[in-house]
Amino acid sequence: MARAIDRDPEAWATAHPDDVDAQAAAAYACDRAGREAQALRYYQRAFELGGPADDRAGFLLGFGSTLRNVGRVDDAVAVLGEAVLAHPDHAALRAFLALALGSAGHHALALATMLDAGLTASPTAFDPYRRALGEYLRALQEAAVAPATPAPATPGAPGPAPRAARRPARSTPRRASRSRRSR
Repeated sequence: MARAIDRDPEAWATAHPDDVDAQAAAAYACDRAGREAQALRYYQRAFELGGPADDRAGFLLGFGSTLRNVGRVDDAVAVLGEAVLAHPDHAALRAFLALALGSAGHHALALATMLDAGLTASPTAFDPYRRALGEYLRALQEAAVAPATPAPATPGAPGPAPRAARRPARSTPRRASRSRRSR
């Protein structure tokens, strides 16, 4: 027989406003149903109560993702950024942080964060390219924290090249291009 919290999580959360698990269950149920605005109310209350102890990283991922989906991207970056600091090996948190950073307009940092998530999640999958990807990652991170390039003084005048445009050295040799065979 299903527990009352499982049958109607929203009713259970309303009846038990200080039960963090009830608030989280209602948030998850609303999220799964595509009702993010409603889910946000329950996520916020569960967050105020300290979040569920058994899956804090998963809770923060859902909360941050929902914040992003309802347009509160700065709050999403804050929640997900703190979650990544608390759970540095959680690749999915890094991926959702990258999405929030992209939504907030921090494109270089978003790409760097997603690349870092991939390299962290699957350390051996990129072995032949690890050095090159690591250099790209460092270049993206530098570009993300570098001050914005000022606009050219004269309309149409070229400005300085962006730092991210510089390519790091290749870690694998280039293949010789095949020339067209004569017929």
